[in-house]
Amino acid sequence: MNLLLLLASAILWGILLYMFVRKRVPFDNPNAPRVRAMPRGAALLFIIGSLIFTVFLFLWTFCYAIFFVTACLFLPFRRRFVLARVWSIVLLWALKWSCRLDYRIEGTENLPAGNHIALWKHSSSWETIAMTLVFPRQVWVLKRELLWIPAVGWGIRQLHAIAIDRKSGHSAVAQVIEQGKQRDGRVA
Repeated sequence: MNLLLLLASAILWGILLYMFVRKRVPFDNPNAPRVRAMPRGAALLFIIGSLIFTVFLFLWTFCYAIFFVTACLFLPFRRRFVLARVWSIVLLWALKWSCRLDYRIEGTENLPAGNHIALWKHSSSWETIAMTLVFPRQVWVLKRELLWIPAVGWGIRQLHAIAIDRKSGHSAVAQVIEQGKQRDGRVA
């Protein structure tokens, strides 16, 4: 059932991507002037690459999560993050191969040494993958529902993520502080 849902979702996103790429009309303004459309063949290749990556993302994440959880039984916390980076490296390589999406990181010399808080805007899923490469060992703050995903949630627990209930409003900050003290022994 989950595989069927994944396939239906991938097909729907493929259709939406095709409509967007083919017409090049921004989603937020349908009255905007059209830009030169992508050739039909190139748009089709773009969609096929996106579908290949989407299927690979879900399969790789699930299979790697099983390996990750098993390996974490024998690894200290500091070594676990190396395995999380492998997950990211493979996915970013797959994006480059299937969708021709490459990246360049600028400004890493400005990152402070030691513990700090990094806030990501979360405008796409890409930064979720890339943040493990940009920053050193880290603890994520995430919605607790992600822990309920079989295998993947178990892997997230192995990285000592701070899981909060986003519906709890302002008390979510107290959850971050409380769980942060458990992770690090102090809160800045």
